[in-house]
Amino acid sequence: MGELKLKKQTIYIVIAVIVTLILTSAFFIYFPKYQLNKEINTYKKAMYGGVLCQYDCPLIPQTTNNATQLLPDKICIQVCTAKFQQLNINGAKYSNEELQNDNFIKDIGDGVGNCRTKAANLTTLKIDNPAFFNCTVDFLESLPQNYSYLN
Repeated sequence: MGELKLKKQTIYIVIAVIVTLILTSAFFIYFPKYQLNKEINTYKKAMYGGVLCQYDCPLIPQTTNNATQLLPDKICIQVCTAKFQQLNINGAKYSNEELQNDNFIKDIGDGVGNCRTKAANLTTLKIDNPAFFNCTVDFLESLPQNYSYLN
């Protein structure tokens, strides 16, 4: 009888050790992935804020290539860029594959491209900048509906 009790105890100890090993290995495998994903989402949120800030800058008349057009205020863009840089987030440490773990970057490119197409005047081959920037800001402001980490 004592031998059976000892065998049961041994089995319980072995099971406890196996469960502990499984949980420990899962922690060391999945926690770094979770942490990396969290850092990437923080970077994307900061990047999103910087991009939205720049597209939302007031449009003022500026002369480029001997033509005057409404473009975002340069000082506003510099402020937006400085705010992003103050966050001290290094996006270079993430690979393209890591940054493209969802459709966020693709959606931004597609949305801005769609706004450019909508704002294009096919007769004059010029972009209606106020229409383009307003469309882009509206699009960007809708993105948090699809990406909860932007909230």
